[in-house]
Amino acid sequence: MKSLRIMILAVVLALAGTTLADNLSVGGLRLVPGQTKQLTISLANPQKAYAAFQLDLVLPEGITVVRDEAGHLMAALCDERKADHVLSVSHRGGGVYRLMAFSMSNSPFAGTEGALVSVTLHADERMEAGTVTGSLQQQVMTEQGGTQQKWADLSFAIDVERGGDHFAVEPIVLMPGQTKQLAISLENPLQAYAAFQLDLVLPAGITVARNDAGKLIASLADDRKGDHVLNVTARGDGTYRLMAFSMSNAAFSGQEGPLAYVALQADAAAASGELAATLLKPVVTQADGTQQKWADVSFTITVDGEVIMGDVNGDGRVNISDATMLARRITGETLMPYNAAAANVSGDDAVSIADVVGIVEMVKAAAVTR
Repeated sequence: MKSLRIMILAVVLALAGTTLADNLSVGGLRLVPGQTKQLTISLANPQKAYAAFQLDLVLPEGITVVRDEAGHLMAALCDERKADHVLSVSHRGGGVYRLMAFSMSNSPFAGTEGALVSVTLHADERMEAGTVTGSLQQQVMTEQGGTQQKWADLSFAIDVERGGDHFAVEPIVLMPGQTKQLAISLENPLQAYAAFQLDLVLPAGITVARNDAGKLIASLADDRKGDHVLNVTARGDGTYRLMAFSMSNAAFSGQEGPLAYVALQADAAAASGELAATLLKPVVTQADGTQQKWADVSFTITVDGEVIMGDVNGDGRVNISDATMLARRITGETLMPYNAAAANVSGDDAVSIADVVGIVEMVKAAAVTR
């Protein structure tokens, strides 16, 4: 009897699995009043090839689809989906926006589950904090053969948060002797900023790396630069001051995301453990000259792992890519992540072409023993 119950349960589960309907999904979205952000609509559990769809995106009061400079509603199929598909978006009044996509050759969307289309949303500056609800309605999916399916309405949450603009830093893990980039990001920016100043305070054993010319290694993110200048100075006791400004008082391009990168280096003798670091006394300047003092940001630097001689790029293996990377470093390129302690395979006081040759010999010896 017990085995029969198990068999019946297995059949029920199998049937449930085979009848699981294809559907669209929308990930949770968080917006600060005044912020613009992309909403991603994804295909979930697709068991058939679809060539077209139509749906109504219904947004709550205060949330709208953004228009570009030409007045077009901003929505796009994900690049890896497109083929020869066309997406059109129209505003049908109130908070209702109709999205339609089809293929000129009736080709199916490429790929299976995952992101299908992104829509750029804006939260009104006057919105109160809380959770509001949007939905996908009137969903019709068309298979490659022309068969249409009407899918159930889907509701999703949009969290509206009150919170000032601020910097953010992701925790970083360094091996002893390793150099790796630390990203300092803008989060929830409601204003346009043209300049900032902050002190990066690092724990003992962690420093900002220098290049061969002795210059501290830091840069603005490529898509932020414009005509901005970033200066970094060591102020002693593990403190480094970062200042960035525009020669024309132009605002940093983009919104949230990485703003600046700083190359951090762990001492070769650094002990393993979690270390505390801080962005201290950040001050940002808007394009109109208004200054804001932001809260300090604390973050963790974890020193972990053992030095593997010859593993210059820190991927846990010694191969020809380590020799190539070291050769490029010696000729002046600043590549990261990079481990100087692992690069010094000859054990002398400097990294040189002899270490490149030594790594090549290590790779050859390892190949012989395999």
